[in-house]
Amino acid sequence: MGRDLAADSDHNFWAAWRSLATASEAGSVVEDDELLRVRTGSPIPSFNPVFVKAVSPSSSPGSVVARASAEAPFELTVRESSDAVDAGDVARAAFAAGLADDGVLPGMALGLDTAAREAEVGVIDVGATGRWVDYFGILSAAFDLPLDAVAALADPDAYRAEGWTALLGEVDGVAVATSAAFVTGDVCGVYNVGTTPALRGKGYGEALTWAAVDVGRRAGCEVAVLQASEMGLPVYERMGFAVVAKYRRWR
Repeated sequence: MGRDLAADSDHNFWAAWRSLATASEAGSVVEDDELLRVRTGSPIPSFNPVFVKAVSPSSSPGSVVARASAEAPFELTVRESSDAVDAGDVARAAFAAGLADDGVLPGMALGLDTAAREAEVGVIDVGATGRWVDYFGILSAAFDLPLDAVAALADPDAYRAEGWTALLGEVDGVAVATSAAFVTGDVCGVYNVGTTPALRGKGYGEALTWAAVDVGRRAGCEVAVLQASEMGLPVYERMGFAVVAKYRRWR
């Protein structure tokens, strides 16, 4: 595509977390040239991400990790193969600081010059219909998370911010799956893909992923990006998404 898809993944990923945190009274964002620290008020480390954007010449990986670790709980994230930071150096500093390895999160991208795919379920714009109870109920069940532990992300105001579209999938009048699209420039990020656990394996998550991609297509985006769970990775690969970034994480 002649563009830096890993950077597209980074920028949309970071912007999504900035947006979600600043929509909450309990949230905060602190950012400089090296770190983006997001706090949502959740006790769960992964909902308080700290992204290593770069290590400046006057600094060191150890000092950057020390600054990132100043306030727990948190999850430290750095992209491999970045020109701005050596992920191996950060990894060694993270282990030296006693942080626990939390694995690698694949960042994936899909060019939107591919043919449009129509979702095979009824797709509802949650912001337009007010179906927030259904939306957050499915997300809570899909990710096995109590809503009070992720209050900043279970707030309708978070998805009324510029760029967001929350989507609900419905079959025969029953809500079955969710997704969200977050548009930054000509990049559409796909988030919150979840399916009612008892209804997995029926293609509903894939359908809602296509629905989020289509939001980006209608907005004039050139690429869609997402971060894949272990369960979702083979589905996204089948859809045509390719891994363009690998995010190493510690908590």
